[in-house]
Amino acid sequence: MSKFSSERCVCAPQRRSAGTSIGPKVSFSMRVDMVGGTCDKRGSHRTRLPCPCCCRGDRRRSGGERNGPGLEWHMAALSVRPSRRSRAASRAAWTLPLATAQAVAVPAIDEPEPDWTLPVTTPGNPARPGIAELADRRARDPARQLALRNTAIVAGGTAVVGAYGLARWWQDGFDGRFKTTNEGWFSQDTDYGGADKLGHAYINYANVRLLTPLFQTAGNSHQASVRLAGLTTVGIFTAVEVVDGYSRKYRFSPQDALMNVAGAAFGVLMESRQDLDDKFDFRFAYRPSPGSGFEPFGDYSGQRYLMVAKADGFDALRRIPVLRYLEFSVGYQARGFEPGGERRRDIYLGVGLNLSRLLADSAYGGQMHSTPVQRATDRMFDLLQFPTAVYANKRLD
Repeated sequence: MSKFSSERCVCAPQRRSAGTSIGPKVSFSMRVDMVGGTCDKRGSHRTRLPCPCCCRGDRRRSGGERNGPGLEWHMAALSVRPSRRSRAASRAAWTLPLATAQAVAVPAIDEPEPDWTLPVTTPGNPARPGIAELADRRARDPARQLALRNTAIVAGGTAVVGAYGLARWWQDGFDGRFKTTNEGWFSQDTDYGGADKLGHAYINYANVRLLTPLFQTAGNSHQASVRLAGLTTVGIFTAVEVVDGYSRKYRFSPQDALMNVAGAAFGVLMESRQDLDDKFDFRFAYRPSPGSGFEPFGDYSGQRYLMVAKADGFDALRRIPVLRYLEFSVGYQARGFEPGGERRRDIYLGVGLNLSRLLADSAYGGQMHSTPVQRATDRMFDLLQFPTAVYANKRLD
């Protein structure tokens, strides 16, 4: 608001000013009488306050700029008089005789006041939740909770593998240089005759088969659980191979990395195709080799890997009373690859009992995977070969 005359100045604060209680609904004007002195336009005087005649556009701190947030003073016309001290100094100084001011209420412009308050929940305003309620909603958000549980599973698996690696694989430390090696596949002149390669495939396969129900328990769908299990497995064991490349004892092996991916992919396939899972298993059998303790992950000569076909998974064989309990396997084992041993590689053909079908018919009325306990037991039977089979072997060397 701006209003000019020769006799009065209007001061209209339009918003709440910092440090004062003046509200946005009230404005004040001050009437100041001319008590002496004249203005000879521009340059005839020096003043601390703007002259209404020649300094009308000057908006300094004392005149026309915003005096604090939300408060603007509009200077109209100002009547001033020279002070005695200024005349003695031969220089004009202009002062404002506030003692003669009269406060007169004038209408103010009704402008909306900005809302700087934090949202607060009230019974009549449920649409504006407070901070505590927002935090509680986030804590109860199902998607957020599911993401936290998935993160916990991934972090827990990474921590377990990392701790085992530090204790058994990387105890000699790292040298900061990335090194690679070509280990070969299954030939007799390799370090372990290919048993280590099947070990990489199996551990990734088993990891996918174990993580999938764990992700389902956390609240994921079966399809999402299979995807998470596959990605988590490949990510963890690929990282292990990369760390091997920086260790003093091992090197990065492309063959190991490929077998990791192959094993994880086979696990994803079996989890995605129930008909294949009913027919086939990829199993691990272990018997300590002579002169070795119980080291199922490090004693390659004692490891045997089997691909098993279950008669119960085929409709034609399931109807035959005795045959439905049998399973047929093909296996591979490499022995004697430790220093000083006699190296040999063997292929195995075996016939065994389907323990999952025996358990279902004897304890669960013929139903497969009917309870959590039965599902956990079946998963163990799917991954591990118990001594319930007989084999015939063929030596390859």
